[in-house]
Amino acid sequence: MTFNVKSVELSNGITLQCVEKGNPTGIPVLLLHGIGDSWHSFEQVLSHLPEHIHSFSLTQRGHGDSSHPEEGYSSYDFAEDLVSFMDALQLDTAFLVGHSSPGTTTARRFAIEYPERTMGIVLIGTIVDISSSLVVQDFWDSTVSKMEDPVDPDFIKEF
Repeated sequence: MTFNVKSVELSNGITLQCVEKGNPTGIPVLLLHGIGDSWHSFEQVLSHLPEHIHSFSLTQRGHGDSSHPEEGYSSYDFAEDLVSFMDALQLDTAFLVGHSSPGTTTARRFAIEYPERTMGIVLIGTIVDISSSLVVQDFWDSTVSKMEDPVDPDFIKEF
C-alpha cells in the first residue's frame, strides 16, 4: 500500500508530517507514535482500518521529518500541537490512540486539557508516571542523556 505523506503547518510554527486515510466525513482518529518513531509505527495498521475511520497517523515534533525545535518537549507542548493540528484540519473532536511515550502521555494530557475535544483515548504500552519508572530513568541516564548528533545509525536500527 502506498501512502500520501503530507506536512501540516501549525499556527505555532511547527510542521507535523502525517498520513491521512479513510473517509473525510468519517470518525476522526489521531494515531500518536512512541519515542524515536514516526507515523510509520502505524503503517501496518492503516490498511486494516475500516473506511468509516478518518485516520491521521502523525509524526510528532522532534521526530522524523516533522519540526525539531530546540525546546518545547513537555506533554503540554505535544498536546498544544494536537490542538493546532486539529484546528488546521477543522476537526472539532477526535479519538486519540497513543503508543508508548510520547504517544500515551500526549493523549492523556490532551484529554485532561481538552475534554470537550476528546471523543475517547486508547493507550498502548503506557506507564502511569514516566518520572517514577526506573527502567525509563536508567535508559535516560545510560543512553539518551549521552547522545550526540548525529545519532549512531546502528543504535537507531537496534532501537
